[in-house]
Amino acid sequence: MLEFDNNHCYVPTIDPGIQNRLGAIFFIIVSQIFSTVTALEPFLKERALFIHEHNSGYYRIPTFFFAKLLCDVLPMRIIPSIVFSLIAYFMSGLQRSAGQFFVFLVTIFMSSVFGSAMCFFISACIKTFAVALIVVVLIFVVMLVFSGFLISLSSVFSWLSWIQWISAFRYASNVLTVNEFQNSYFCLSNATNICPVSGTRTLMKQEIDYNTDWDMWKYFFALTMIAITFFLLAFMRLLRVR
Repeated sequence: MLEFDNNHCYVPTIDPGIQNRLGAIFFIIVSQIFSTVTALEPFLKERALFIHEHNSGYYRIPTFFFAKLLCDVLPMRIIPSIVFSLIAYFMSGLQRSAGQFFVFLVTIFMSSVFGSAMCFFISACIKTFAVALIVVVLIFVVMLVFSGFLISLSSVFSWLSWIQWISAFRYASNVLTVNEFQNSYFCLSNATNICPVSGTRTLMKQEIDYNTDWDMWKYFFALTMIAITFFLLAFMRLLRVR
């Protein structure tokens, strides 16, 4: 059971409590982003029809793009994100705070939007579903490796370290890790109420920069900008489709 005192959360275990939460956060982000590969299929199926209708002057590229975005891509991510968050958050035993649940929800949603943006861009570039799927999964795996969970980012080769700055997995997991571990203390499991490990110490060990609340939101902002960038790339690619 979690105990709260003066806006701090006291967790009654140290190593299991920390590892379980880090593992749950990482798995949640990975499963959510990889589930968006279904966004590859709609445009690939409609590609020939889209080219025919556009060349016939039925509509302009911006009209198709924003209609697809507002009526297909985003709505298909909102409801699943809400349902997934309601189930995963409370099953994982994360901090039961309305504010922290909201941060969790919007981060899950934005992770899903990023995955959809990536798939939309790849489907606009590649005509074959099998090839597009391989490319998307490969990009996701590379980003996953540089998320900071599987390997220490300080130990990677310098000529590869730039990948961490475009890893949506890193930014999404950092948001949820800061959201969960800020103002937390991990206690011994022998009922002595001794809590020697703080959440801030855990964040430092995970090499996550956190001093103020802005440090959490800057990760969310970076995740949002990556998603917007891939939507813009998808739009630019559609302009060249013939």
